[in-house]
Amino acid sequence: MTSGHALVTGASSDLGHAIARAIAADGWTLTLTGRDEARLAALSSELGKGCRHIAGDLADPAFRQALSAATTTCTGFVHAASHRFEYQRFHRIDPTDAAKQQAIDHDAPIDLLTRALPEMMARRTGRVVIVSSLAAQVGGQGATLYAAHKAGLEGLVRGLAVEYGRFGITVNAVAPGFIATSRFDARTSPEARARLIAATTLKRLADPAEVAAAVAFLMNPKAAYITGITLPVTGGLHLNNAW
Repeated sequence: MTSGHALVTGASSDLGHAIARAIAADGWTLTLTGRDEARLAALSSELGKGCRHIAGDLADPAFRQALSAATTTCTGFVHAASHRFEYQRFHRIDPTDAAKQQAIDHDAPIDLLTRALPEMMARRTGRVVIVSSLAAQVGGQGATLYAAHKAGLEGLVRGLAVEYGRFGITVNAVAPGFIATSRFDARTSPEARARLIAATTLKRLADPAEVAAAVAFLMNPKAAYITGITLPVTGGLHLNNAW
């Protein structure tokens, strides 16, 4: 497989933008989804080459149904969407927030992959990459439910790798640590930012393009014998046990 059609969720985020650019550079034609219509339109125009976008909320089952045409023609799938939850102790999580996390971080990738995998099976080729988080392995203050959903996705990755490998489909996850995005800046004080940077061995945050490069590698034919793994992209944060 040298290229194909890939669906990228969460493409209106900083990380989603970087992922779309990285895999488009490898020859993939893309369908981009996200909530920000303007950002998606600008990215689609930038990438060209048949790129299209469909704006909407993955928490809505009707929107996921509307993506059927894209999922049934794709041989690549990247799930980068994630609910912007409020950090909170587990017993104080707002039910609406919890439901959104469930819908976007759990239900959406399962729903979309259920639609996409038959086409990949028929073509005997496919690439699936799920954006997880280091939190799935080590937890995080105020992010227990988020960590649980990401851990579940990593389990999904391993199960799908076993079940669909015979059809030429690889399924992997990328687990970032801290990424320099507008979302991170909005949620992190300067003091916390300095503390988190100090916890990495490289003493800096990841650029979104660095995480995107890992995703692009796993989508590339050169990674055809890699499946069922979670690749940490953490700047050494996972070595320090200091999440």
